[in-house]
Amino acid sequence: MLQNYSDPNTTPRSTFVTVVSWIFIIIGGFMTFCAISQNIMIYSYVPIEKIQDSINDPQVAKIVKVIRKCFVIELVKSQVKA
Repeated sequence: MLQNYSDPNTTPRSTFVTVVSWIFIIIGGFMTFCAISQNIMIYSYVPIEKIQDSINDPQVAKIVKVIRKCFVIELVKSQVKA
């Protein structure tokens, strides 16, 4: 389905592409709303002091080290594809 334009030099645009782009714009806006609401819920349910105390916990530090190592390994693996 192509839209007709009065200007003969204008290339007609596909309605399909327009609809798909608007769908992704709406999905992006919804996901932004979800991310903001999740942050609001986390910071309203858990006090900042508890979050900062848990960061200094030695067990959490070990978990963070493991996650960082896994991330670096996966990053290197993705760059060295054979």
